[in-house]
Amino acid sequence: MVSKKRKEHGKNLGVLGPAAKKQKRLEKSFDQLKKDNDAYVLEIDDLKENIKDQTSLREKAENLNESLKTKVEDLAKKVDSIEGEIEFEKRSHSDTKKKLGKFADETFVKEEKLERINEEMSENLRKLALKPASEANKKYHQLSQPTKNKRCETVLECIQTYVGTDEADIFIVDFVKYVSKHRRFKFRTRFTTEETFCAVIKFRLSDGFLKSFKSFSQKTLGFDIFGSRKEVDEHRKKLQVHQEYEISIESSTTKTRIGREIPIQNIIAVCKNVPEVTRRRLETLSANDNLVFDEGIGDDIIISADTGDGVTKVCMSIENCQKPNSSLTETALGWYTGTDNYTNLKKYFAGIFEQLEKMTSIRYQEKNALVIRNIRLKLVGDLKFESSAMNHPGQAASDSCIFCTGRWAHSGMNKATVQSFEFDRSGPLRTLRGMISAGYHPLLHIEPFCIVPPCLHLLMGLVNDYILASLLALANQIDFPGQDLPDSMNEQRMELGIVQKEEKFCQKVVESLQNALVLTTKIKEVYESRLKQNNIKRSSISCGSPTCCVSDMPKSQQDQDIFFCVACPFAIHMVCAGRYTEDQRQAAKHHPTACLKCQEKHILSNEEMIEHANEALDELARRLQHETSHLSNLKAARQDMTTAISTRTGPTKQKLEEVLDYIGCSQKINYQGLTGNQVRQLLRTENIDKVLKVFTDCSWIQNMRNFMNDLASLMSASNNAVFTDDDLNDFAKTLKNLKRNIRILHPSMGVTPKLHILCTHLEPYIRAKRTWGRTSEQGMEAFHVLFRTTETRFSSVMSLKLRAELMIDYFANINYISDKRN
Repeated sequence: MVSKKRKEHGKNLGVLGPAAKKQKRLEKSFDQLKKDNDAYVLEIDDLKENIKDQTSLREKAENLNESLKTKVEDLAKKVDSIEGEIEFEKRSHSDTKKKLGKFADETFVKEEKLERINEEMSENLRKLALKPASEANKKYHQLSQPTKNKRCETVLECIQTYVGTDEADIFIVDFVKYVSKHRRFKFRTRFTTEETFCAVIKFRLSDGFLKSFKSFSQKTLGFDIFGSRKEVDEHRKKLQVHQEYEISIESSTTKTRIGREIPIQNIIAVCKNVPEVTRRRLETLSANDNLVFDEGIGDDIIISADTGDGVTKVCMSIENCQKPNSSLTETALGWYTGTDNYTNLKKYFAGIFEQLEKMTSIRYQEKNALVIRNIRLKLVGDLKFESSAMNHPGQAASDSCIFCTGRWAHSGMNKATVQSFEFDRSGPLRTLRGMISAGYHPLLHIEPFCIVPPCLHLLMGLVNDYILASLLALANQIDFPGQDLPDSMNEQRMELGIVQKEEKFCQKVVESLQNALVLTTKIKEVYESRLKQNNIKRSSISCGSPTCCVSDMPKSQQDQDIFFCVACPFAIHMVCAGRYTEDQRQAAKHHPTACLKCQEKHILSNEEMIEHANEALDELARRLQHETSHLSNLKAARQDMTTAISTRTGPTKQKLEEVLDYIGCSQKINYQGLTGNQVRQLLRTENIDKVLKVFTDCSWIQNMRNFMNDLASLMSASNNAVFTDDDLNDFAKTLKNLKRNIRILHPSMGVTPKLHILCTHLEPYIRAKRTWGRTSEQGMEAFHVLFRTTETRFSSVMSLKLRAELMIDYFANINYISDKRN
């Protein structure tokens, strides 16, 4: 059944096959036509869209065309208007030319009139006979004062005739201002910026004084004699050198006399670029014709290093300047608190000595040309420093001389005395190589013959050891026969000096904090009053701060320092920026800073300013309590020490002290040697006689007089002059007399290293260098006073780093002023 049906089905397929194929082909053709039709429909749609876009573009073009037509019409109207204005200006120009012509005619008439007036004035001057017959051929500066006065009166009469009596004062002021500004004349009524800067540094003028004096001068004289404060401040910043120094703070403790330990912080300042500091000084000296090259110097630059005092300082002295021994020419290269022994010098100043040692030559600008000069290095200072720098054991050693290896005993049974020891004979001379071979490690590798015999300390040592001590001992023997008086109390007096210095500093800090507390309280009251009244008072003294409080303060407190904000171009009062204490004010002057508005990015309200003042008051109260307690402890310690070291005085000693006091040599004679200036006073001929008249005349007193006169001659030779051959011969004779006289005067006294150096090594040094006092430690001794004064001046600055920066820049400014001096 199945196979039969399949066959029938196959037959049916075989019969219908061609028709089905044709239908299938038709269906495919239809499908293709349908696809083509769809494609044509899509193309038609695209054409329609393009037609729409073209229509839109045509509409836009028509609109743009209309707009351009409108603008062209407007421009045409403006052109017509401008042409009308041009025509009007042409007419106006014609009128102006006519007016100018008329004005020129009038000016010509006035000029003719002025010319006639000038001729009349000249005729009047001739008639007044300004030059008397007796002084007709003299220059003005050769005239007598009455003649000068007469001429001045004549000129004043001419001025009154020329400008009128009522206008004479105004004309004279204008005339003086004109002459002072004219380059043809040297006369000036105003300091330049640099001159104002020099005056501020030299006379220590504050910003407040400068501001007040400028206002006073302007109101009183009609002109201001000082330069701009802002320009002076900018000039000061150009001369800053503290960036060439490395400053660090070292914490330590010190014990008072009662055994209490007090924590202290010390400044360590070290120059890290000695060549640059030296170059700047040499260029300033050269620019002002203050560089010296003579027989004693040659063509080299001579630099000396020195140090001293309780705060060890190392300074550089340039021998080529006019006054190398002045404290104003000493360049501070660094300092630290402590003794100048080898360990401390190596710890703190090794870098400075290394830089000095490498400076064999220097390149700098001299008379508009770069020059290279050799550098000769000298070491100068007291014997302790010179020994420490060369790693020598010092004056207490048996070979205590730094120039030779001679040995002698300073104490004991074998003590070398003036009579028994040949102190004027040199041992084998030291050399740098020999010292290194012997185990020494010098901080500065220079030959010992480049070490300067310290003239000031040599003479001071001989005066104190062989003159003053002997006179005091003689007075004590006369007043208290058979009694042993106590030894010198130098160390205790030194400790007293330290306590007194700390007390003085602390007192200044307390006063500064008290003033800041009063000022901050008043400022707080001002903002509290504003908060109640809800208004801000502005006046001519108000600064650029939106919340300036100075105008509401009492007049006695309105003179406040200002600074210039780095973020906004305004001058701001220190107190208006929250700078209430001295160290805050100095920091704002020394470093660029912003005002409160620029710091907080908004204007502070009265509530915020009150909160700021409260925070400052809390901090000030805490610091004041701490410093007041510290001050009380220092006062108690100082009083105890002063009572403990008071000594008794006999009649002869009292008379000696009165004479020494009269000649200016009595300061601390009981416990400390005389200073350099006091030694100079003591060795004056008239003062030698006054001192020795205290005692009964005898052969010993006569020998003392001879010895003192010899030292006086040596001190006169310790100046900065260049020795001639005759000077050298006279110096040698004086030394010979001194040796003979001291052997007669003090045969049993011990030989000090200073006596040996003076009598043995000084003459060869002077013959080689042709000078003794040009480079000496006198400048450093004077610099100690300048350093203490400067340190006291900035003692109220609590930030030690800022204090050091201020001191460094101040010393550099002092050098700058001295180097520019003509």
